[in-house]
Amino acid sequence: MVSLNVDWFQPSDGMHYSCGGVYLTINNLPRSSRMKVSNIILVGMIPGPGEPTDDQLQNFMRPMIAELNTLYGGIMMPTYQNRNGEMVRVALMSVNCDIQWVKKL
Repeated sequence: MVSLNVDWFQPSDGMHYSCGGVYLTINNLPRSSRMKVSNIILVGMIPGPGEPTDDQLQNFMRPMIAELNTLYGGIMMPTYQNRNGEMVRVALMSVNCDIQWVKKL
């Protein structure tokens, strides 16, 4: 289970430029480990200087959605318990972002 997060920020003080980070967190990890930098998957950065249009955002998200659909169907992947691989599936559990972004996603 993963959660999709979209956060907007200003890369430096005093600038009127913002960019957005799109990242996944793995919810199957212990709560104390989920938000560690080493466990966060950066999907991409949405460049500024302003927010993208709905169409631009959809174009940006399309490859990630296709990849999540593939992962939901399952892939063989080596694991700690089985180096030869096990069927692993990934499901999107939640989307975490500002209310204005929920409408766009």
